[in-house]
Amino acid sequence: MRSIRLSRSSLRLNEPLPWDVFDAGGKLLLRRGYRIQMPDQLDQLVVRGAYVADASPPAPSERPPVRPEPARRQVLSDPVGSWARTEARLASLLHAFERTPDFSDRLSELAPLISELCERDADLALFQMMRWNGANYAVAHAIHAATLCELVARRLGWPPHQREQLLRAALSMNIGMRQLQTSLVTQTAPPSAPQREIIHQHPVRGLYLLESAGVTDNDWLRAVALHHEAPDALPTRVRHGSAAQLAEVIRLADIFGAKVSPRASRPALSADQALRETFISHGGADNPLVNALVRELGIYPPGSGVRLASGELGLVMRRGVRADQPLVYALINRKGQFYMEPVIRDSARSQFAVVATVPVERFRQLNLNPALIFGYESRSRMRPFDTLEFEF
Repeated sequence: MRSIRLSRSSLRLNEPLPWDVFDAGGKLLLRRGYRIQMPDQLDQLVVRGAYVADASPPAPSERPPVRPEPARRQVLSDPVGSWARTEARLASLLHAFERTPDFSDRLSELAPLISELCERDADLALFQMMRWNGANYAVAHAIHAATLCELVARRLGWPPHQREQLLRAALSMNIGMRQLQTSLVTQTAPPSAPQREIIHQHPVRGLYLLESAGVTDNDWLRAVALHHEAPDALPTRVRHGSAAQLAEVIRLADIFGAKVSPRASRPALSADQALRETFISHGGADNPLVNALVRELGIYPPGSGVRLASGELGLVMRRGVRADQPLVYALINRKGQFYMEPVIRDSARSQFAVVATVPVERFRQLNLNPALIFGYESRSRMRPFDTLEFEF
């Protein structure tokens, strides 16, 4: 006997249920004939996962769909360009997901690509996240959250298939408010009451939208629906389920990624401040997920602005062996003058130790070329930055 997952459209208010309804573990939730009277009950059933028994035998020819084996992954010689192309692909998918019959498959193709890019150069991925100041925040934030999810899950030892499932959910977590999300970044006033309602409803709405777009992975759907829920607020059975585990990592990445992104209403938080706030609000040392985030990023993640003991200012380029000893791309000397040729400082050496953070806004005017900084483009082709006008 098989179980069939119920969709929102198959449930009706004030009509007797034609079947017994079970959760994913086989526990009886509602008996046949029960009338659901509140819309919230419908939503909770879908989020929790509602199933009915299908007693009909499968047809002899019935088989699960077979997806072609993914093509062998190419070696990425241009990770900076690959990140840009990945973001463009996601933007196109999220913009037209209702009109994309193979949306689930096409979005799923992005997960292993992000995983490969993070494996190739995680420091570059973090540098670009911390330096973001562009357009289409909804898409950029999804990419940033997926990047953080990949790095945390990899540190925790999650297998590839579970990480890819996590990334699929992270990339689509805010599909229920994708337009509002970008608008809020440029809005100086607090969210209005209607906007707050959209924010509150978007996780469950996202589940419905993904389901209507052909997503059938239960954990993917439920992780999106649960990604704003604090674990302690969930029922015990849900809290310890696989979807809730995915949702908790996504929630952590979502919150940290938002803190380090600039808004019209506030500047971006420094990475150390964002990590400190996230660490405290997520249970501190008792939470293995937030511990993994802190260990993975270090105190000064790539892209962070720092001041060195030498008096120089620069951007963290790569994490060091110790969390407080990164490699720094020094851009400004102790007199406040730009280096014509920036230099790399190892902050493990006492004379170049990091002594303070510098707001990333101080470096926004610099048109830095990540491909050049990280060695993916020949230094002879262009200068590391084009804009040299800067005031301190």
